[in-house]
Amino acid sequence: MSNRFGPCPAGYYCPTGSAYPVPCPAGTFSNALNANSISTCQPCTAGKYCGSNALTAQEGLCAAGFYCPLGSLVPQPTGSSCGAGQHCPAGSVAPSACAAGTYQPNSYQASCQTCPAGYFCLQGATQYTTNKCPVGYKCPPGTAYSTQNPCPAGTYQPYVGQQDCVPCDPGQHCAT
Repeated sequence: MSNRFGPCPAGYYCPTGSAYPVPCPAGTFSNALNANSISTCQPCTAGKYCGSNALTAQEGLCAAGFYCPLGSLVPQPTGSSCGAGQHCPAGSVAPSACAAGTYQPNSYQASCQTCPAGYFCLQGATQYTTNKCPVGYKCPPGTAYSTQNPCPAGTYQPYVGQQDCVPCDPGQHCAT
């Protein structure tokens, strides 16, 4: 039987007196050679995952619609999905609320939808149907709040849920 020895390979650590390299556990990685302690195995960074043992690099980005906390083992961690009113692009470290002017009615989404014409959508909106544009205002697509776009002088809007203002009737004047 031959006596074999050598440097401890990347993805492993070799404590004093070890006969064989010990793999860094899933959820960690190490590209260090000659490591002698498990402390050399670094947790997979947030937004990425490390699902195998003995990794020398992180496996990949967290899946779209999910977020990956530090040390994630899979690209779609249980309990780490984006909910309604949120979005998680691939590689997310935490869910992000939909910006004002957008909404998201579904969970597990990478992006938010633009608020349609005639409505406004506040930050984190899960729907738009109850947020009709008020009388005296116009709400083009992407409107963030109810009073964002007042009708300019010479125009008016007598109805709720409208995208544009209309010119004053002939012989009439309209002030804001």
